[in-house]
Amino acid sequence: MQAENHLNSCSLQTVRQVQVYNGTYTMPLQQMQPANIIQNQLIAAPIQISAQTQIIHPPQQQAVQSQQEQIDDSLNTGHKDRIKRNVKLKKDNINDSNRQCPTCNKVFSTATKLTRHIKTHSPDMPYKCNVCSKAFSHSGNYKIHLRMHTDERPFRCTVCNKGCRQAQDLEKHMRTHTGERPHQCNMCTKAFSTSSNLIAHIRTHTGERPYVCCVCQKAFCQSNELTKHMRTHTGEKSHICDICHKGFNGSSTLIVHRRSHTGERPYICQVCNKGFAQSSCLAVHMKRHNGEKNFMCSACERSFVTSSDLKEHSITHATAKPFGCNVCDKRYARANDLNRHAKTHTT
Repeated sequence: MQAENHLNSCSLQTVRQVQVYNGTYTMPLQQMQPANIIQNQLIAAPIQISAQTQIIHPPQQQAVQSQQEQIDDSLNTGHKDRIKRNVKLKKDNINDSNRQCPTCNKVFSTATKLTRHIKTHSPDMPYKCNVCSKAFSHSGNYKIHLRMHTDERPFRCTVCNKGCRQAQDLEKHMRTHTGERPHQCNMCTKAFSTSSNLIAHIRTHTGERPYVCCVCQKAFCQSNELTKHMRTHTGEKSHICDICHKGFNGSSTLIVHRRSHTGERPYICQVCNKGFAQSSCLAVHMKRHNGEKNFMCSACERSFVTSSDLKEHSITHATAKPFGCNVCDKRYARANDLNRHAKTHTT
């Protein structure tokens, strides 16, 4: 009789059926708690089999088997629509790569990363470095920064054993071995291993240099270039070599310098197996193999691999010859030509 009254009272309300323990549990919609089902909470209430209108008791508490089935059965249309909107927002968030900081113009792939970055411009910087007084808004960034002073590099390359401070730095480094360049410029054929290098490259097409030195007004494509440049004004050389104690204004410069002590040359030419301490030196070397000469002399139309080669060559066209021999009257435009000539007097 109680079961009959229960069914009659339910008939006046909106009801939904949820499959639980291989039976059908009928209950008012407004009493359902979708959040509880989503969190896989246990259903311990008595179950009514609607076909036989009898009360049965479930076994010991049992977790809901399939989260997706419970969502499909129990969430109303409004909940489903909200979930779909959230999923769409997340997808849009991932695909939208045009999110730029209004303060420094740095671009981020997601709104979350942009929001996190904007906090770095906030005066609220609770994490302060005791070594260089630099402050951070996030403890994670602060810990990574400390590794710069301690030279801790917990992420190791399995190819050349190079250490990196962050996992993403190691991921970028591995591309120097694999040659992977997933970031393609849509204005030319060049490709890059990192998105930041691509953004900096695109500015060579557009001429954009958003990072301006407040001392000399020199402009740069990348913020790290400006940071490094500012040290030429302040004279700051916080990166000290532990072997010869020479100071440098950038950690990357220190790393390259240390290789002059260790003899390490991790960048190997695939053509002749010659090793180099810097990736940029390997890139120039490869141009010599490929015959690539992009720098042309305006006086004689002779081409050169690098701008420094062209600059040195241009001196041969100069009328001024400031380097004179102390033995004879010969004069030269370049000091190394004079030194070469001076040896003819000693032999």
